[in-house]
Amino acid sequence: MPAKLGVPVAAYWGIRRCAVSLGSFFDVALAALWAPMQRLAWQEYSFQLHCKGMSKTSNKFDFRATNERDVSYIARLNFLTDTFGDEHGELSKGFDQDTDFYVHSWKPEDGVIIFDQHFIPAGGIWWTWGDEQHHGRGFVDAAYPEIAIAVEARFGGMGLAGELFRRCFERLETEGVPGVSLCVSDDNDRARNVYERMGFELVRQSDEGYQVMQKVF
Repeated sequence: MPAKLGVPVAAYWGIRRCAVSLGSFFDVALAALWAPMQRLAWQEYSFQLHCKGMSKTSNKFDFRATNERDVSYIARLNFLTDTFGDEHGELSKGFDQDTDFYVHSWKPEDGVIIFDQHFIPAGGIWWTWGDEQHHGRGFVDAAYPEIAIAVEARFGGMGLAGELFRRCFERLETEGVPGVSLCVSDDNDRARNVYERMGFELVRQSDEGYQVMQKVF
């Protein structure tokens, strides 16, 4: 067993030592408790190993929920989604309108961002709630928040997007949200392929050059 499997494993063994003298009932109960703890611990450990093996600059990434101090970084990520990650890319015609929704209407707690061990921002995922009167391009229904995601170019190819999606889905599903939606440009085949692998399905094709996709939990 790895030496750093985190809090779930430590919690299990602490409880196990206290309960060992109380009979088989606790053995059965703790056996049921152990399986999900073990899965969570191994997921975290395996992801750190993956990052360590793939990154040339870092061997650890920290994920945290967004807060009110992160609005400037969310604005940067919104820019990267518009230019497909190109720092010198030309802004789309609808950039200002998109920013009004995806940045200015965003709630500070609705997102997850990543930093490497040097506290260099590596990317993030965030979601915004719309309605019939005010929404973004990826709107499907008021019950489904629109999500956006971007990973900094220097950290591409490390599996960070998949991990961001996983954490976003788990959190929203726990909160009772039925699913999420997004939009993707017709010219962005790479992003669309990622979304399809993550379980998104086409809802409609826009005449303005993008597709609306949805994932139901």
